[in-house]
Amino acid sequence: MINPFEELASQLQRITSNQEQIISKLDKILNANNSDEELITRAEKAKQLDVSLPTLKNWEDQGLITPTRIGRRVYFKKGTEHPKKHNEL
Repeated sequence: MINPFEELASQLQRITSNQEQIISKLDKILNANNSDEELITRAEKAKQLDVSLPTLKNWEDQGLITPTRIGRRVYFKKGTEHPKKHNEL
């Protein structure tokens, strides 16, 4: 008969291993972008560009600015230019 504590220990070891693999994959995703191009949140990007969050969302929907999605979270590259500058030409 299998000892329930040994089975539990085995399951915990598998969970820990899976967590380490997930963390490793997330690190690779985040570092896949050039380290020069830091990712910032939607709120940080809106503040950087001095626009409202709805304006930022509209620009995203219009394809003027491209986000990076990680799961359900949305990030933007810190160094991208203001999309309005390109439209005013």
